Amino acid sequence: MHDPIRQILKQTDLAMPAPPPGSNLAERVRRRARNQRLIRAVAAGVMVATVGIVSVTAMRDHPRPVVQAKLPAKDDLRWIEADAKYHQMVADLLEKHEREAVRPANSDAEEYLWQLSQQGNRAALILVRSADRIYQESHDRSAAEANYRQVIHLFPDSPAAAVAQQRLRSFDGEKGTES
Repeated sequence: MHDPIRQILKQTDLAMPAPPPGSNLAERVRRRARNQRLIRAVAAGVMVATVGIVSVTAMRDHPRPVVQAKLPAKDDLRWIEADAKYHQMVADLLEKHEREAVRPANSDAEEYLWQLSQQGNRAALILVRSADRIYQESHDRSAAEANYRQVIHLFPDSPAAAVAQQRLRSFDGEKGTES
């Protein structure tokens, strides 16, 4: 098995003179590789600096537009406030639910009753939210009061019933201040 490349390499090795003794060939190769790495690192640093300078200069030449904040209208503020109150109410109900919710252990019937009560709580909360929207959007106090009373009647033990009672008390307080 004669490999032609191997033969060419052997002939080339024989034709070249041996390096002179004490030439420190290995040290020179290491030094050259180190210098090349150093040159590449300096070139990369120069490139990064150039890109940084160009981008800072470009940003200085093109100032950012100033955005002026638009204050919300009075109705928007009331809507935002009502929405924030609603989210606070939901958060309070969830916290109360997490503190009180002890799921029944094993019985399918108990599990079903627990899920049914949770669905009732959700329905009551939806009715309270509906009454809040009616009052906020159309200012129909009597319709909102009717919805709150319906929540109290249909879901008397739910957390939403407590919220509905609170809303009705606030309506009664408003009646007292209006007259």
